[in-house]
Amino acid sequence: MRLRLWIIALLACLGCLARAGTIYVDAGNPNCPGSGSLPDPFCKIQDGINAAQPGDTVCVNRGTYVENLDFLGKAIRVVATYGPAQTIIDGNQAAPVVTFQNGETLASSLEGFTITNGSTPFGGAGIFISGASPTILGNTIAANRSTGSGGGVGCVSGSQAVLRQNRILSNYCNRAGAGVYVVGSSPRIESNWIEGNYGAQIGGGIGMYQATPTIQCNVIIANQTFFGGGGIGVESSSTAVAQSNTISGNTAPNGGSLFVGFSSSLTAINGIYWSNNGAGETYRSASGTLSISYSDVSGGYPGSGNLNVSPSFRNAAAGDYRLDCTSPCVDAGTAVKPPGLPTFDQEQLDLRAIGRIDMGADEMGLLWDLTGPPVVGGAPIAFRARAGSAQNGFRAEVFLSFQTGSLLNPLIIPNSGRRILDLDPHGLFNLWLNLPPVLRQVPSLNGCAGATTGLAVSLPAIVPVGINVHAAGFSWDPSTGAIPSVTSPITIVTQ
Repeated sequence: MRLRLWIIALLACLGCLARAGTIYVDAGNPNCPGSGSLPDPFCKIQDGINAAQPGDTVCVNRGTYVENLDFLGKAIRVVATYGPAQTIIDGNQAAPVVTFQNGETLASSLEGFTITNGSTPFGGAGIFISGASPTILGNTIAANRSTGSGGGVGCVSGSQAVLRQNRILSNYCNRAGAGVYVVGSSPRIESNWIEGNYGAQIGGGIGMYQATPTIQCNVIIANQTFFGGGGIGVESSSTAVAQSNTISGNTAPNGGSLFVGFSSSLTAINGIYWSNNGAGETYRSASGTLSISYSDVSGGYPGSGNLNVSPSFRNAAAGDYRLDCTSPCVDAGTAVKPPGLPTFDQEQLDLRAIGRIDMGADEMGLLWDLTGPPVVGGAPIAFRARAGSAQNGFRAEVFLSFQTGSLLNPLIIPNSGRRILDLDPHGLFNLWLNLPPVLRQVPSLNGCAGATTGLAVSLPAIVPVGINVHAAGFSWDPSTGAIPSVTSPITIVTQ
């Protein structure tokens, strides 16, 4: 039984199970160009894209691929099995590394690569998106260079792309949007880490012209531009919404964090704009509109709910921009979650349900450790989540993680909000349980000490038949139909 469990975990680690509609790519295949099958994978990613049909997945093994890709308008997923640290697409300074320019939709997805060494005289040296709306998920987009705009990503000509959970690092451009450049488009830019990008004009992190993006839950730090908006620059009749972002340590002569230029507007809610460098934290031109509310702004800014006090990051010098448990930004944002905000923050903690929303990209979450007798015959189990809300009180949506860490240090599983049994990229099992509203008894989320309460947990039968789960003194085997209800103390501490 244990062997079966580890075989399934291994298949999860490989990322793409053998099935119809899957095309395989492996730069290490000595039989190039290959056929795209599991025993004989293609050697080039573009060959996999060329062969794919709508709905297919192109699974790419670890390695470095010196290519410049075009999705060719196809509704396919291109997925790095082992993630960005081990799967690199190198554009060889020949062109943008990846191009979407044939009407791709959100069904066209690029997931889990390092995108680097791209070059362009226009916009989008790492990823160039024109008249298309793909999904860009979980990539590292780094060290790309544009002699025009858009060092990392360029969204132009009506793009409604989704950029989510990417790391956009150390890209360069001569003009606007060193990290992300947006013109004439309405992308969703959410839950990204945007750091160390450098541009000559506006928007070291994100820069835009005649655009209407939604920018939310991003950490935008240590970016630089020689003119305006070290963090975000809005220019030329753009209308942007920025909510729940943390913008710190950026540099620009005009508006270290935010720049609003000619006939443009920016609405900023629930953000942190702190310790940016330049002539003022923010800049607004005479014809521009900048509205900031429920945000922490260094030096202060007029608006409902705004603060001017240190946000108490855990350790900004070490790159930790999460909030300390005593931060004045905790529960200091709007009373309700704004429409369209992601379900999870960058730590994959369930967002914003108890009390008020927090300011910035990090939401003060909870760590629920299931305590009980020592685990026998299985991996440790831990609960990790943010409590949710229901009409009759607080209802918890709790993440159940089977992992090899200690009970006090459970691992965070990326993209764990699917609420079904899933196999994640690291081969760890996870599922979601709906827990009863008894958790409304929790008195506070702001203290470091936390509280302890009892909780009855009913486990649903949604795992594969025959897999045993052993934790905290009970065993659960769905193949026998024996699914016990157990009551165990839950220790609640802030995270």
